[in-house]
Amino acid sequence: AAFVTHVREASNGCFFTCDQVKYLLLEITKAIVIKERFSDKFGGTAILRRWTNKTAALYFTMWRMGIVLDLKRIPSLREAGNSAQVDSHGNLIPESAADKAKFEYFENLRVELVVIMFARVRDFLGFRTQIFEKLSATEQVKLCRRIGDFNLFCPDVAVGLYELQLENPEHRRMMQELLYLSASESGRSFVEVQYNDKMDFAIPAGWNSIVPNK
Repeated sequence: AAFVTHVREASNGCFFTCDQVKYLLLEITKAIVIKERFSDKFGGTAILRRWTNKTAALYFTMWRMGIVLDLKRIPSLREAGNSAQVDSHGNLIPESAADKAKFEYFENLRVELVVIMFARVRDFLGFRTQIFEKLSATEQVKLCRRIGDFNLFCPDVAVGLYELQLENPEHRRMMQELLYLSASESGRSFVEVQYNDKMDFAIPAGWNSIVPNK
């Protein structure tokens, strides 16, 4: 939580690239691992506080100097913490309720960090592929709830798989944008469309005027 607070305070008036946001996600994941591995009995809180202060200051100083390193991927919380437990047969052992609550709290911290940075990302066209798709499935759901599906949608890079619930007003707006793009571009835009369990669905022309709400 301290790392998120530092970023919120230091980021006022700043703009960031997707690479910088990825590095902050990496560092908050490191902070979570430090918190888990160093208990308060061994000064874990003090270690984390010193690390947080130095790391946040270092990165923002580097960025002011124009130094940005290339980060290929963002590790998930489970990868970083190596929390998965297996029995003698290699089967996953279910997490306890406490473990689930802990991971949900940590995921919320990572989502909060992305929410803070979202409006300050300069190269927004890369946000979906470089940041959003690198988050876990549960983190993606939480981020959509915080920011909104339509706000995360960018017509300029509207490629890939879309799972839309047309009873959701934001999803209908996204469908309208996709239909508009399809009508204004040459070639086939929609492939392998499924609608209410209908495979290879041909989108009716009437949808260009009114998208159904179910």
